[in-house]
Amino acid sequence: DAVPYKAYEDALGAIGVLIKARNFLVFQGDVESIARKTPKQFVELFENISASAELKEEYEAALKGKEEAESATIFAYNKQKGYKSERK
Repeated sequence: DAVPYKAYEDALGAIGVLIKARNFLVFQGDVESIARKTPKQFVELFENISASAELKEEYEAALKGKEEAESATIFAYNKQKGYKSERK
């Protein structure tokens, strides 16, 4: 029986094989092309294979929120420190 491509892709995805990332076959020339990649390109390839690239926007939003919270904390600390020095 013929299996639709989507069902085939879903079945492979269920066991951790990502067709889009091409992590289940090593094609001719792939090893050499990976060896020639810059560190940035290598990171992008790794993120695609590990599927973490799909979470990039969520990660960047969380990172921005963390940086804003740190900034607010530092501001509040310095403000409180200023009040303490005024009391002296």
